[in-house]
Amino acid sequence: MKPTFALLPDFATSQTPLVFKDMIRTGFARDFHFVFDCLVVYIRSGAGTRIVGDSIEHFEAGDLTFVGPRVPHVWYSKPKPNDMDNPDVSVALYINPAKIVDHLKFFVDTQSLKYFFQQSTRGLSIIGTKKEVMTSLLQNMIHQKNVPLLASFI
Repeated sequence: MKPTFALLPDFATSQTPLVFKDMIRTGFARDFHFVFDCLVVYIRSGAGTRIVGDSIEHFEAGDLTFVGPRVPHVWYSKPKPNDMDNPDVSVALYINPAKIVDHLKFFVDTQSLKYFFQQSTRGLSIIGTKKEVMTSLLQNMIHQKNVPLLASFI
């Protein structure tokens, strides 16, 4: 299966380093694709099969995954047509590595962040206390913009 490039409309004109997408659907299903950005995906409800790079795993509500830039990925679940009473819900934070480093370089040492982005050529499942902290931050960040959003990311 060959991945396709996906350009989200939010990024066509976006000059921000971080963009959120709150997705509510009757099923997770998209083409196997990649984006130029990193992303953090939090599954709020739903379950199915996740493919990130060459890894195929089960996913369920509460899962938190980091996907590096240009890494092909997709989340699949059984479609539930016309069932918006029990939708599949995810939150995705898209991170433009170059823009986030450029925005932060005046405030913090960005070397470790650059290194992390360079090394993130596969997906990471985030578990344990790190997952708890990150999901709490993500829930708060959804409603933030500009400087507060950047501050929460740091």
